[in-house]
Amino acid sequence: MIEDIKIAIDTCLASKRFHSTYIYGETSCGKTYQVEKALKERGIKAHFITSHVTPLALYVFLYKHRKDVVVLDDLDNLTDSMLAILKAALWEVDGKRQISWLTSSNSLADQQIPMTFEYEGKIIITCNNMTTHGKIAPMLARMLVINQVFTKEEFSKVCSLIFEEYGLDGYYVFKNNYINIFTEGLHLRNVLKYCEYVKQGFQKQADELFTTNEVFKFFEVSEVSSVAMLRRGFETRFGLGRATFFRYWKKYRELKDNGW
Repeated sequence: MIEDIKIAIDTCLASKRFHSTYIYGETSCGKTYQVEKALKERGIKAHFITSHVTPLALYVFLYKHRKDVVVLDDLDNLTDSMLAILKAALWEVDGKRQISWLTSSNSLADQQIPMTFEYEGKIIITCNNMTTHGKIAPMLARMLVINQVFTKEEFSKVCSLIFEEYGLDGYYVFKNNYINIFTEGLHLRNVLKYCEYVKQGFQKQADELFTTNEVFKFFEVSEVSSVAMLRRGFETRFGLGRATFFRYWKKYRELKDNGW
């Protein structure tokens, strides 16, 4: 998956037909980190929107960076007007990508911005809100799409690189303590926080970021032969119901399918 993101970005930057890469996945799964790293490795200065943005502000932003790489990070407030702007920015008509904001107000004129311009840049979008993912579905054919899901091996590799960036030598202890067992809170943002704490000498606070997921550990060591028997053991051990069991079991199976 790490290489898939790099390949998609490289392809998008070089392509004359596809002008956007769309990366989606669960919160804190490393989408932004991987995008920033890939762009930095390629010496590309990108322009980020990382907070709420209105349709007019998006239009102005794209105009000001009309020949650059733009990253819309955690695009979770997509409106129909924004969708129309992005469609125009990503698909050519008669060989040009023309974006328009036709209005009778002076909002654009006051900023000396035209009501129509040609966009020649590239757009990278990250998203973790499935409602937004549904809204953007009609545009997916115009994008190179990556679902950010780490295998255990890939996650370990990224964590190793983060430890190197911080100049820390405790990666293998970290891997044995947290990656090799099922752990709550094991995502890249917490790995970055962990390294920050350790760098400043606060090991106790670093370790408190993670706790063993006892339910997943129970699934892992269980020797029963059927899901029904496992569910009964789960209910006895944790005092939780059928629906909760299947919610945990689904997540556990997803992790196992991805090599954890």
